[in-house]
Amino acid sequence: AQLLNLACQRSLGARRAALIGTTVALTGGSLLVLAPIGSVTGALPALTLIGLGLGLSTPAANSALMAAAPSRDSGMASAMSGTVRYLGGIAGIALVSTMVTGADLLAAHQHSVTIHAAVLGLALGLSILIPAKGR
Repeated sequence: AQLLNLACQRSLGARRAALIGTTVALTGGSLLVLAPIGSVTGALPALTLIGLGLGLSTPAANSALMAAAPSRDSGMASAMSGTVRYLGGIAGIALVSTMVTGADLLAAHQHSVTIHAAVLGLALGLSILIPAKGR
């Protein structure tokens, strides 16, 4: 999987890989928001799209970050990237946990999926800021 991702980044560039990956993930998130899911197997196509999209976009965004950082600051850039990612995960878990404590788990799930899709939309917008290949 890593070799495939590296090949995609080299042929597409980090910006295109991030844009394509985030678009695929957003498509999966949108499917979860728009289509009522009756079972776990019914959610698999959307979840697969989210996984494939994030698998393509996350390493591309990290590569672009590391390429933009001066070599003397590469450790700081990597640490900051990891810290922000972990803080986002913690905040997301806290938010979803707060929503799921209610009685209506299906409504809470729908809210959490909607928030996830909105965050993927924001990530898509931020992907545009990655420098194009060759710059």
